[in-house]
Amino acid sequence: MTDLGAPEMLLMRRRLNVKTNGRLRRDLPLLLLLGLLFGDFSSSKAESCGGVVQGLNGSIESPGFPHGYPNYANCTWLIITGERNRIQLTFVTLALEEDFDIVSVYDGQPSPGNLKLRLSGFMLPSPIVSSGSILALWFTTDFAVSAQGFRAVYEGKTVCDCEK
Repeated sequence: MTDLGAPEMLLMRRRLNVKTNGRLRRDLPLLLLLGLLFGDFSSSKAESCGGVVQGLNGSIESPGFPHGYPNYANCTWLIITGERNRIQLTFVTLALEEDFDIVSVYDGQPSPGNLKLRLSGFMLPSPIVSSGSILALWFTTDFAVSAQGFRAVYEGKTVCDCEK
């Protein structure tokens, strides 16, 4: 879907001659039809995402991956492994709109004090290791540009309190 920028909208408005002296003209039905054809009604296209993920290993993908994520996404995943495990999270693919679409990784529950990393753009980070058995991901997107999205794999790593 292509968003029309300000110059294109101005040009379209001039061509349609939508408004004259504060009154809408007979071209209003055409404008409404164009809005239905090219408008972005994200609530009707919303995909479910996020949730609790349990187990020693698995993967998490942004909604729509690899074909592109929706606008206005707001997804939270909570990865929980058994006690005495840490979680190693490795991003395999990362393609997000720079600075506007963000994956935040939290060491534990998603709260400001637990923020470990914020990702945006295309640069893959090094593997991330939690300090305990919970890791959270929060994915948010804005209203415009979208990209391929992300895919991350996780693996539980046993912590040993072995006496030597």
